[in-house]
Amino acid sequence: PFGEVKSTALFAALNTPQAAELHAHLASHDILVHRFEQGSLLRVGLPGSETDWQRLSAALAAWKPA
Repeated sequence: PFGEVKSTALFAALNTPQAAELHAHLASHDILVHRFEQGSLLRVGLPGSETDWQRLSAALAAWKPA
């Protein structure tokens, strides 16, 4: 449901038609995400701790695309 994902050691880039909606959802969970206005691309910094991974995971699991 999240589209194509590519990652490096520090970031994950996600290409999805629901970029605006997912960006708003993650922001509502206090997760910083960069949304590129030119397309449907989001860039997320990868968490540094297990607690942050769990928080990101919970926010993604709670997302219900329209």
